Amino acid sequence: MSRGIWGNMNTIKPPNGYVCVNTNVFSDGIYPASSRHQGGCHVLMGDGAVKFITDSIEAGSQTSAHVGNQSGQLPAGSQSPFGLWGSLGTRASKEVISSEF
Repeated sequence: MSRGIWGNMNTIKPPNGYVCVNTNVFSDGIYPASSRHQGGCHVLMGDGAVKFITDSIEAGSQTSAHVGNQSGQLPAGSQSPFGLWGSLGTRASKEVISSEF
């Protein structure tokens, strides 16, 4: 069984945001990138580059439903509602990031 608090990360909440898990179920939850660096964290990109992502990166609507296959979620394949940060964490909608961040 995977324990999310020891190795998962997703691009829903911005870096150093709060962790949100079900009580006593440590595998399901929202796990933002985190670091002890003030103001952001280092993120390893798919091409091997390491970038410092600030806590203030554009993270879209934090009250939006998530993308998925369950009732109440946005349809699978939808563009991430979590802005630039959410786009960095998915390839499903083929988001293209045209500017340096």
